[in-house]
Amino acid sequence: MSAEARRGDGEAATVEARLFQGQTTRFCLSLPGEDGPLRLKVDWPSRAVGDFHPGDRVHVAIDPAEAHVFPL
Repeated sequence: MSAEARRGDGEAATVEARLFQGQTTRFCLSLPGEDGPLRLKVDWPSRAVGDFHPGDRVHVAIDPAEAHVFPL
């Protein structure tokens, strides 16, 4: 997650929420999707968290090898 696009991969997203959880900070993000908004939860090491707040636009690129997807 960054404030600007890198190398053209990834998508723009909006930070909906930020929750400090000690060693990690959870961000709730919203991306535009075909059938409505796509919502993601991103856990980031708190020591590496930038100055991102609800309402900010960010750039998200997902490494498939690092993604964890769970069925509903």
